[in-house]
Amino acid sequence: MTNSRTESNLTFDDQQCQWPSTMAQLNAMRKNRQFCDIVLSIDKQEITAHRAILACCSSFFFEMFNQREATSAVMNVSLEGVTPRALEVLVKYCYTGRIDVGSDKVAEVYAAAKKLHMSRVKKACGDYLASHLNNNNCIGLRKFAAELNDTDLLAVADDYINKNMMEVALSKEFLALPRLQVEIVGTDESESVSDRHLFDKVVDWVKRSLNEGELMKFMTEQVHALFLTSDNTLVNIAEVEDCDLEIIQEYQLNGNKQTTPNKRKSNGYSQNNNSQTARQLIMSPDDSSKKKCTDWKVISSSETSENKTMYIALSVLNDELVALSLHQKTPKRASSPRFQRSISVESQGSWTMLASMAFARCALGTAELDGKLVAAGGYNRGKCMDTVEIYDPDTNEWSSLPDMPTPRGRFEFNVIHGKLYAFGGSDGTSELKTGHCFDPDTGKWSAVAGIQTERHSSGAAVLDDKLYLAGGSSGSIGLTTCEVYNPETDSWQSIANLNHGRSQVGLCALGGKLYAVGGAESWNVLNSVEKYDPQIDAWTMVAPMNHARRGAGVCKCKDKLYIVGGSDGTSSLASVECFDPQTNTWNQVASMSTPRANMGVAVVDGHLYAVGGFDGKTFLNSIEYYDPETNQWNQFLPRQESNSRPDTPV
Repeated sequence: MTNSRTESNLTFDDQQCQWPSTMAQLNAMRKNRQFCDIVLSIDKQEITAHRAILACCSSFFFEMFNQREATSAVMNVSLEGVTPRALEVLVKYCYTGRIDVGSDKVAEVYAAAKKLHMSRVKKACGDYLASHLNNNNCIGLRKFAAELNDTDLLAVADDYINKNMMEVALSKEFLALPRLQVEIVGTDESESVSDRHLFDKVVDWVKRSLNEGELMKFMTEQVHALFLTSDNTLVNIAEVEDCDLEIIQEYQLNGNKQTTPNKRKSNGYSQNNNSQTARQLIMSPDDSSKKKCTDWKVISSSETSENKTMYIALSVLNDELVALSLHQKTPKRASSPRFQRSISVESQGSWTMLASMAFARCALGTAELDGKLVAAGGYNRGKCMDTVEIYDPDTNEWSSLPDMPTPRGRFEFNVIHGKLYAFGGSDGTSELKTGHCFDPDTGKWSAVAGIQTERHSSGAAVLDDKLYLAGGSSGSIGLTTCEVYNPETDSWQSIANLNHGRSQVGLCALGGKLYAVGGAESWNVLNSVEKYDPQIDAWTMVAPMNHARRGAGVCKCKDKLYIVGGSDGTSSLASVECFDPQTNTWNQVASMSTPRANMGVAVVDGHLYAVGGFDGKTFLNSIEYYDPETNQWNQFLPRQESNSRPDTPV
């Protein structure tokens, strides 16, 4: 029978059929082995379950079941790499949505969740492990993360160790590590470097020594006396000739006889350095008889004495955690010695530190201009500056540009059409609305239209040849207002407000959108992130960062967004996070060598530079750069290969 009237659908909401009760019944069936169609075997133990339930909670199981054709009603699968106890916990979670394990089993469940691609459980366990880090377990957790090749957990452990190095150095875990002891003697000609730089050189020296045939086991059984040359390369003191330093002569007479280069053992055979054919010092890429080096770095270092000559560090040397002890000795009078053999082969070029700025700068402006790095304004010990410097990576030199017309700190600084623009900020006494533009062709600054609202500590980014400002401060209030500058019309107009007031916020253009990252709303430091779509003039929330930050550097590099350093409200940070817009996720990457808040960041030739800032005690004039290909921060220029073999270091 046809009814011409429009009839409504039948809706029946059965309040007695609840999904939780359904899952509880399924879990009871699992325990009773009823209707189960999968048997997971591990270490001679069996766990039964329902494939559909496991596939809903684990992409690992989904792919496995999807690719395997069941030959019987029940599929049998053998698993490796997880423990039966952890697997039982995760299978139960699939039915109940609940994890309840003792603290001693969390790492075990974390490893299993990582293998089975159960991201929510992995994150919950990872957050637990991170929140329960302490001086006595951080090294063990780092070893655990390294074994899993888990970069996120590694970064968390390294960040903790960096902040608590001295306390960690007193722990049983640290004291149980293999210890490499080094004494370093320098000359007046040697460049004064920090303990972290010295440890970097020690790591390089260990590389060379292992490539020559030394064994790490033997290297950690003695104290090594090294000489820091004028070109910042470390060599064994036994190799120094014609030096009138009394301290070196004492070393040569009383120590280091067991490490003299005249008779080293390599693969069981003695080498005679008078024979040029026997000097096979560098391991070739195809030398399968030796272990290839995959991980070499200093995790953290700290001075242990008030006279700043004794240092301790935690390092990874050829994938092995090692405690490094370093004693630095600098005699009052030093000559330039000769060496018994060339060190150019082992060092493959000299270490050269990245040049420092002429002025320490905090809350400065940075930008890339014609393949060079520009640093402008900022504060130094409370004084607001108008000076501008430019760094050439090819020559490793800073030079001066004309001063800005107005001193500025906490201001916005960007490049549009090859010209530098500076807006807002503070001159040290009052907030600014003014703007200026620098034309490299004329070498002059000129006034441009000022911003609509005087503000400092806002975020700025260029999108489609227009400059956007977001948030900032006016007085002590975190602003939500945003505006955009068009250089073609030399005019500003307002756009949609942020969802949250954000002072000291980072702003970055990525994929045709703007991202406002972190900052502070009143005294509350934020980890939240907002995305602006200029097509609809609206801000929406996206995934938050792992750590709350204000005064951090934000920029795009290799189609990803990086947030660098900043402050969590109590201390300056060295940690760095990377945002992938495709997955809407944040991941920890390598931390900077130095904590930096209110630094400048810019990308030059594919490298992300961190410039100046405040480390919690000192205003900085140093720079370092991040290489996304190697996930490493560098404070030295890349090594220069050399085929020459001079008698003395070059």
